[in-house]
Amino acid sequence: MSPPLSRRRFLTLSVIAGASAIFALSSHAEVTLFGSNRVRCRGDPVSIEKTVLDKPGYDDGFEYISSKKIVRTVTLANSEGPVEFTEQRFKRWATIQCRKIGSQHVEAVTAERLGTDKIDSAIGTHAEKSVIVLEPLTNLTSDSNPAVSVSQLADVAPKSVTVTVTLEDSTLTQSVAVFADYVARRPG
Repeated sequence: MSPPLSRRRFLTLSVIAGASAIFALSSHAEVTLFGSNRVRCRGDPVSIEKTVLDKPGYDDGFEYISSKKIVRTVTLANSEGPVEFTEQRFKRWATIQCRKIGSQHVEAVTAERLGTDKIDSAIGTHAEKSVIVLEPLTNLTSDSNPAVSVSQLADVAPKSVTVTVTLEDSTLTQSVAVFADYVARRPG
């Protein structure tokens, strides 16, 4: 049995959970956002279609139950295989996939358009809607500048991406807006 939940323990656990969530949602641990430089991108929109295959069993980390339109995802596994799962309706699962696939596609297209790989993408929110945020990267030093300005990034990056995800007999298409912002990384 665990000890009683004191105020100190509660606050400690809350801070750890919050930090863990931030780390898990970000592809980079040491990120500092500067100001509100977020601007809507203005480049030609792009689209991508992705068919996701559900391999037998849980080797791919999920199972699709098409009769119920449910995606069952492995959340915990041991040496013998999956032990815990979560279930999502196809639409919710595919919405998450659209954002991931769209983010990767927008980053690749923008890097090609700019001729640099010094950008990164993340999934964020703007006006309470999910968006893709592109970031010119730089190390945080006294004389560092990003390889690309937010303005240059916004001029070239697609203003939106339309993503179509198909899993067996189910398909979802969503358009996601793209923004540019400035992020600096701590060295090391």
